[in-house]
Amino acid sequence: MKKKSPEDGKVICNTDGDLCRSMRDEPPTHYTFKITQLSLFSKISNEGCPSQKFQVGGYNWQLVLYPNGKGKGEGRHLSFYLRIENTFLPLGWEVQAVFRLFAFDQIRGQYLMLEETQGKRFHAMKTIWGSDEFIPLSVFKNQSYGYLVNDTCVLGAEVFIIGESRTGKIECLRLSKGARYYKRIVRFFSKGCHEEPILQPAYGVPVGKSATYDATFSSSKIEVPIQSLRDDMPTHYTFKITSFSHLSKLHKKRCDSKVFPACGYKWKMSLSLNKNKQQKAHYLSLYLGIEETGSLQLGWEIEAVFRLFVFDQIQGQYLMLQENNAKFHAPNTEWRVDEFMSLRTFSDPSCGFLVKDSCIFGASVFICRERCSGKGECLEMITEGVTTEYTWKIENFSQIKGSCVCEPFGSGYHKWRLFFYPGGYGRVLGNYISLYLKSANSSPRPSGEGIFVRLSLTVIDQSNGNGNVNVKYAFRFPGQGLMGGLPKLMPLSVFTDPSKGFLVNDTCIISAKITILGAVENFQNF
Repeated sequence: MKKKSPEDGKVICNTDGDLCRSMRDEPPTHYTFKITQLSLFSKISNEGCPSQKFQVGGYNWQLVLYPNGKGKGEGRHLSFYLRIENTFLPLGWEVQAVFRLFAFDQIRGQYLMLEETQGKRFHAMKTIWGSDEFIPLSVFKNQSYGYLVNDTCVLGAEVFIIGESRTGKIECLRLSKGARYYKRIVRFFSKGCHEEPILQPAYGVPVGKSATYDATFSSSKIEVPIQSLRDDMPTHYTFKITSFSHLSKLHKKRCDSKVFPACGYKWKMSLSLNKNKQQKAHYLSLYLGIEETGSLQLGWEIEAVFRLFVFDQIQGQYLMLQENNAKFHAPNTEWRVDEFMSLRTFSDPSCGFLVKDSCIFGASVFICRERCSGKGECLEMITEGVTTEYTWKIENFSQIKGSCVCEPFGSGYHKWRLFFYPGGYGRVLGNYISLYLKSANSSPRPSGEGIFVRLSLTVIDQSNGNGNVNVKYAFRFPGQGLMGGLPKLMPLSVFTDPSKGFLVNDTCIISAKITILGAVENFQNF
């Protein structure tokens, strides 16, 4: 018989906007975040405690925990968020996702699950979603509830992409004349950004690592694929074929696209000409297959919602077939739609699908369930953090081209270098001064290990010493060669203003204080 937590309904039945809470037994599918000696972080910092970055659906994500609360929950609740890393995403990007945040009840062996089912939009102006009021602090800190035991807590997340606005890829396959096999002439080019409509909640419902899927979130199996028309191009891949009439001359009457990525996996489209022996009619068949599965975990299984398209070149619309609950696993790695369209309809010039012997197909793929062992990490806070201080006097500021770097400082395994960008770095180029910290250790850190540090920077006011600008920033160093820091340390106009005293006689002084707050170790099982 399972133990019941005190005032159980007070925690579980509460809702937070579009987020709803429940309990489940299965651990998070995608990422688990364990923190030991959490109270140490609460004492030394009011900032968020971030996890390492983890990849889901082809994007990098990060969990952020505020032990003392934030926003509406400050001082009263544990605040917990999911953030997307947007450093290398193209201009105009947008991702729609459903996600789940977890807290583990270490006494009863269950997970408190907070779920967003309607789909949140992540974009350049909104990169983080979650709950200000994840768990009341009075509940979280009460050991009888099981969320914080021996100053240790275990959190987690699941993320499922249900829509994207991005630049996709297009392939053009030209079938060569007079040949029994097709010759591939491929050209890739970008298409304009567009937005994939949000899938219905029934289609985009994720589940955890479990052989029996969570019946609480039914996915309404649909036996017959849904067909409709739409104006938008396929999100993930477009496959154009010229000289289509030569397909019938190929040995297998089938041709394949190149492999393309979607939602963190590799896929391939195929099409062939088939004959229905009972009706004595010829059909165009389309296939979607998952590729490069050798790197997936043993026992993997993926359930996807995918859409296959054919373009009506007269009306300028796409005929779309949507398949729900398509399960891919070894050895069934291909999903077939044998009678996508009759060859008679497809070949009719008035229908617009085949014009001047050319046709255009496409695919969009979204994952709604996965069975896999997610990644995890353990962040162990350090009782007495190692602190290193350094003062850097930078002369001849006006002569610096691009950036400058200081000499290595620190001792033992923790040696550092500061990189100063007087004109800014990356997207803030020309508007701010930027400063980054980088590990200067000669030997690489062991795989899967990292450290959690706090960087305190002070830009010295050399005129009277009263206008010093102090900035604190906590971040991670997952490995050698990576940098962390502040791209917007100070507006360039303020820094160069003679009345401010930060730049005097073409010289500035920056003081840095680096404190190691914790150690990070990756592991699979908790």
